[in-house]
Amino acid sequence: MGSTSDAKHALFGEIGRYTGLLRVVAERLMAKYSDEAFRPFFRTLPERSICIAPMVLCDALSADLGARVPDHVLQALGAMCFHISTHDDVVDERPRERRKLAALTYTGNLAFHEGIRLLRIAREQAVREAILERIAENHVLQQRCVAELWEAAPRSFTDYRHGIDHDRAFTWIGIAAALAWTERSDLQVRLDEFCLGYGVAFQLLDDIAEVREDTALGYHSFPLLEGPPYAESLRQIDVHLRQAEEALDPAWSNLRKLIEYPRRFAQRLHHAIR
Repeated sequence: MGSTSDAKHALFGEIGRYTGLLRVVAERLMAKYSDEAFRPFFRTLPERSICIAPMVLCDALSADLGARVPDHVLQALGAMCFHISTHDDVVDERPRERRKLAALTYTGNLAFHEGIRLLRIAREQAVREAILERIAENHVLQQRCVAELWEAAPRSFTDYRHGIDHDRAFTWIGIAAALAWTERSDLQVRLDEFCLGYGVAFQLLDDIAEVREDTALGYHSFPLLEGPPYAESLRQIDVHLRQAEEALDPAWSNLRKLIEYPRRFAQRLHHAIR
């Protein structure tokens, strides 16, 4: 997912509310855990797409289902996902200095625990359990990604799709939180198609944008192996966004809008590559 503020706005729309909520969490964590090595990493929490995306998805689906998610529940969701991002950094771009590596790991874990603490009352326990289940699934599938896309190279798009199945699980985190909050578990089967399509499309966009970095790091993405102009990668983005869209109720305008952002981003990317 896009690393800059402009890219996140292009992919998610207006994110000021979510970054503001996460800034409060980051400030609380910096005050509570005062080791100077932690501070630079806690400061990044409000800007990390891996924290923002589940909040955006949860808020959108809940609104479509006629409910409003309280701020502290969204804060908990973003905080609990922070360690996914820091653990990714340990695997992908780990610092050479032991102290920085340790702080990167521990700040993610501390934010995770802070998120759990925010979910206190009975109704929120179901949300907490839904988030924990999907985060655990994401971790298991991230290990598969290391084996299949870091230590090996995919021979086809099917191989690559199998290696990035953690993106389906990651998309599910915010969706599962919304279904738990609205008590709409009956929609799980339907929304699995959305999570698959949306997750794969986002990973392809990210991998096209980071081909140069992935070459240096040793990650074998499909766009990297395909090479410019990334025709099949861009076609698969369109295919998977349509799959995500077709899974949605026509009345779910907020979630549908979240499909339009990456669709327009992909179109601009396509024109830029040509």
